[in-house]
Amino acid sequence: MKIPQIVIFLSIVLSVYALVNIFLFFQTRPIFSLASIGTWLKFVFWFIVLSYPLGRTLEATLGGGKFRHSL
Repeated sequence: MKIPQIVIFLSIVLSVYALVNIFLFFQTRPIFSLASIGTWLKFVFWFIVLSYPLGRTLEATLGGGKFRHSL
Protein backbone atom coordinates (compact mmCIF):
# COMPACT_ATOMS: atom_id res chain seq x y z
CA MET A 1 0.00 0.00 0.00
CA LYS A 2 1.16 3.49 -0.69
CA ILE A 3 1.52 6.01 2.11
CA PRO A 4 -1.40 8.27 1.03
CA GLN A 5 -3.71 5.25 0.94
CA ILE A 6 -2.64 4.24 4.44
CA VAL A 7 -3.22 7.77 5.72
CA ILE A 8 -6.69 7.91 4.18
CA PHE A 9 -7.57 4.45 5.52
CA LEU A 10 -6.37 5.26 9.05
CA SER A 11 -8.17 8.60 8.99
CA ILE A 12 -11.45 6.91 8.10
CA VAL A 13 -11.05 4.10 10.62
CA LEU A 14 -10.04 6.40 13.48
CA SER A 15 -12.84 8.84 12.63
CA VAL A 16 -15.44 6.08 12.74
CA TYR A 17 -13.94 4.75 15.98
CA ALA A 18 -14.01 8.22 17.56
CA LEU A 19 -17.54 8.96 16.37
CA VAL A 20 -18.88 5.69 17.78
CA ASN A 21 -17.28 6.37 21.14
CA ILE A 22 -18.49 9.97 21.23
CA PHE A 23 -21.99 8.75 20.38
CA LEU A 24 -21.84 6.25 23.24
CA PHE A 25 -20.57 8.94 25.58
CA PHE A 26 -23.43 11.31 24.77
CA GLN A 27 -26.02 8.53 24.99
CA THR A 28 -24.80 7.60 28.48
CA ARG A 29 -24.20 11.17 29.64
CA PRO A 30 -26.79 11.00 32.47
CA ILE A 31 -24.70 8.30 34.12
CA PHE A 32 -21.60 10.48 33.92
CA SER A 33 -23.36 13.44 35.52
CA LEU A 34 -23.73 11.67 38.86
CA ALA A 35 -21.90 13.76 41.42
CA SER A 36 -20.27 10.96 43.37
CA ILE A 37 -18.89 8.74 40.61
CA GLY A 38 -19.33 10.78 37.44
CA THR A 39 -15.74 12.02 37.27
CA TRP A 40 -14.31 8.56 37.79
CA LEU A 41 -16.61 7.08 35.17
CA LYS A 42 -15.51 9.71 32.64
CA PHE A 43 -11.88 8.89 33.34
CA VAL A 44 -12.44 5.13 33.02
CA PHE A 45 -14.52 5.56 29.85
CA TRP A 46 -11.93 7.68 28.05
CA PHE A 47 -9.07 5.49 29.30
CA ILE A 48 -10.75 2.44 27.77
CA VAL A 49 -11.55 4.33 24.56
CA LEU A 50 -7.98 5.52 24.07
CA SER A 51 -6.12 2.44 25.33
CA TYR A 52 -6.66 0.29 22.24
CA PRO A 53 -5.39 2.74 19.58
CA LEU A 54 -2.57 3.88 21.85
CA GLY A 55 -1.56 0.29 22.57
CA ARG A 56 -1.59 -0.64 18.90
CA THR A 57 0.47 2.43 18.04
CA LEU A 58 3.02 1.70 20.75
CA GLU A 59 3.21 -1.93 19.68
CA ALA A 60 3.91 -0.92 16.09
CA THR A 61 6.50 1.71 16.96
CA LEU A 62 8.29 -0.10 19.78
CA GLY A 63 8.24 -3.54 18.21
CA GLY A 64 5.85 -5.66 20.19
CA GLY A 65 7.35 -8.89 18.85
CA LYS A 66 8.94 -9.76 22.20
CA PHE A 67 5.64 -10.46 23.87
CA ARG A 68 3.91 -12.39 21.09
CA HIS A 69 3.31 -16.05 21.58
CA SER A 70 1.86 -18.56 19.19
CA LEU A 71 -1.34 -20.42 19.88
